[in-house]
Amino acid sequence: MKLLLKDESGAIRVIADSAIGRTAQPWFMPDFGRNWRWRKAIAHRVCKLGKGVSAGFAGRYFDAVTLLWVPEADDNSAADYMDGAVVCGNWIATADFDPEVVDVLTEVSKTSTVKNGDIIARMLPDEAEPVMINSHVALCIGESEVLGLNIK
Repeated sequence: MKLLLKDESGAIRVIADSAIGRTAQPWFMPDFGRNWRWRKAIAHRVCKLGKGVSAGFAGRYFDAVTLLWVPEADDNSAADYMDGAVVCGNWIATADFDPEVVDVLTEVSKTSTVKNGDIIARMLPDEAEPVMINSHVALCIGESEVLGLNIK
């Protein structure tokens, strides 16, 4: 499994599954990097094996949606492979998908195979929030809380 995250500049970051934190587990402030802040991303889970997926069929490759909590810092060279590079929320089964994430799937599948369990995501245009030790973050989709974590 891998996470493919399209950032606001249009670059696609590949994040290994070992770097993905889970909701309800604390996130520990690393002792490297400075000026820590976080943003959120919308993510869809891939449910089929595919390569060269056309836009017309891309919606068939997703089965669930969630939000990601994405920390970032100045002078952080380990951003994509550190423990807790992103924190993934709980999945909600849905048939409604973000068209921009569908575009990421079609773009990525031109050159690599997507597999069951892969996560395709894009950063949301929200302002970055500061990471504050001893705080709690809760992210919701509609009325459902999909992600909750304590920062230590």
